Amino acid sequence: MQPVLAVGNFIAICLAAPSITMVGYVVASTGLSTAAVGMGVGLLVISGLGVIGSIRVLCWLMTAVLRLPRMYGTAIASLLTLIVGVLLAVPGLGLIPPSGVGVYVPGSLLSELLFDPAAGGFISWALLGVWAVAACALFVLGLRLREIGDGQPATRLLVGVGLPRGQFAAYIVGSLLVVVRLPQYIVLSLLALLGILSTWGAMRSDLPGVQLYAAALVPTFIAVPWAIGMYAFGSLRWFHSRTRLTPARCGGNALATYIATLLAGLPMALVVILTGALTGQIGFPQIAEGLAAGLALSITTTFMGSLVPFTAQQPLSATVTSVAALGVYAVATLLIGWLANELGITSTAIASLAVAAFAAVGGLFWSREVNEGAIGH
Repeated sequence: MQPVLAVGNFIAICLAAPSITMVGYVVASTGLSTAAVGMGVGLLVISGLGVIGSIRVLCWLMTAVLRLPRMYGTAIASLLTLIVGVLLAVPGLGLIPPSGVGVYVPGSLLSELLFDPAAGGFISWALLGVWAVAACALFVLGLRLREIGDGQPATRLLVGVGLPRGQFAAYIVGSLLVVVRLPQYIVLSLLALLGILSTWGAMRSDLPGVQLYAAALVPTFIAVPWAIGMYAFGSLRWFHSRTRLTPARCGGNALATYIATLLAGLPMALVVILTGALTGQIGFPQIAEGLAAGLALSITTTFMGSLVPFTAQQPLSATVTSVAALGVYAVATLLIGWLANELGITSTAIASLAVAAFAAVGGLFWSREVNEGAIGH
């Protein structure tokens, strides 16, 4: 870890150079200014230890408990660490002094003690020391954990679920089990839940611009779980060609896949809605808007996932598929939203339903071109 520490600390100190310069100009005493800069750089290095330790510990939990591939475990661990780091730093950045729990986070303690070392007395210095010790302990713990391998290609969600007797229903349930066991399903679910919790924290801030931006993002996180549709056809490639449950017509495969994708995104969307309702962020208009966007995202990404299917054997294909699927969804949403606005329709839910309708028509015609047992030409 020594190269990571050296490069990370070098970059962090370079990015903090303007702040270090500002402290040197603001603090009048030369000795106090030097001490403040030294303390700031020291805590910067300790924060780096905490970040590395947090990512390693969380990645170990993701790979050891959920059996995610290390690539996804590292991504989730980094995202969680970034969110926590921002939440710990934000209280010290505002012009208004923080209140409540925000007084005791490192950001506000550091901003207070840098300019007046005697302001908080012994308690503030002790709390700052506790944060530093905790960061170092997290780093040591992260180094002691054994790295898990690349993990399983699929998680073990809904193990033991049986298939219904009907051929078409069995294919829907089988497709659903394949989709929800994708590592990407865990990533999107956590992203949606973390997103709604982040907007809750942002809406409680004292910054009006942040509050408005967070409120506009709330319906988006309801729709996020349905983005799993982009990986549906690629993950079901073997299921299309090998299972005897496959309906006689290839159009039945496509319809069952679309239904399975809709069902896969629904539980996590309901969790996001419940979380938003309990935290006071979501009302009926936001729920309707989010569900309409989720329907459009599900159908559009599933359709694009059949045009540009991904394969687990080629990691780059997941990036290509996601860029194609989300890019087409974004462009279609902007164009239809602009057209609806020109026609005097201001409802974003109606625009999302129009996107879903166009994608459904595209999926209907494309499914007729798909050969039995294949994804596409």
